[in-house]
Amino acid sequence: MSKILFALLSLFTLVACGDTADKPTPQPQQAAPQLALSYQGKVYASGSTIDIAAIEHKFGDNTDFMEVKAGDESSPTVVLNPEAKGQSSTLSSPLRYTATVTATDFSRFLWCGIEPQCKPLSQTTEVRHGELSAGMQDIPLQLDCSFAPQQYTTVTATLHLQATGDVHPAHYTLRYIYAKP
Repeated sequence: MSKILFALLSLFTLVACGDTADKPTPQPQQAAPQLALSYQGKVYASGSTIDIAAIEHKFGDNTDFMEVKAGDESSPTVVLNPEAKGQSSTLSSPLRYTATVTATDFSRFLWCGIEPQCKPLSQTTEVRHGELSAGMQDIPLQLDCSFAPQQYTTVTATLHLQATGDVHPAHYTLRYIYAKP
């Protein structure tokens, strides 16, 4: 009887005191970044992984004359984030931003977007600066990845987009996939 009474008293004390040890403390919600990535008609939220399929370009019947690339025909674009609070769908003044790409297998990549010059990545992390404006509301990323023919693999790069004034950048994982047909 005393064990039952003790258990009931303990339960009553736990409920009455409002023990919150197992309950998470609410965190303030972070503002959504001003920029996002759009790919194949869908706008992706920060933290998303985007899969980009490689395409084999054959020159004749011989596989010795084949190039394999992902991202050259269909590239994600930098756009205004529709989830950002207080942001209209059009820009009244230019929005400057920084795009940072990190790829351990950087020698596979050619970056032609954001800035006017096309250059291969020459180090693990590269930065470009861009601008969205009323006349240019989406800018192609054009980060292309090359593969050796019939060497099926997946190559990953991370992208951080940070608009002027944003505290936290938007971040994405880009997976370039060369899969066996």
